[in-house]
Amino acid sequence: MSDIEIAQATTMKPIGEISAMLGIDSANLEPYGH
Repeated sequence: MSDIEIAQATTMKPIGEISAMLGIDSANLEPYGH
């Protein structure tokens, strides 16, 4: 599988959800982009 095929096969999660799983408080996030 190529990198692009792997990337297209995944579902992106919101960064807030990922940070919560890692124990990072949302007050410490500075999200940029879309």
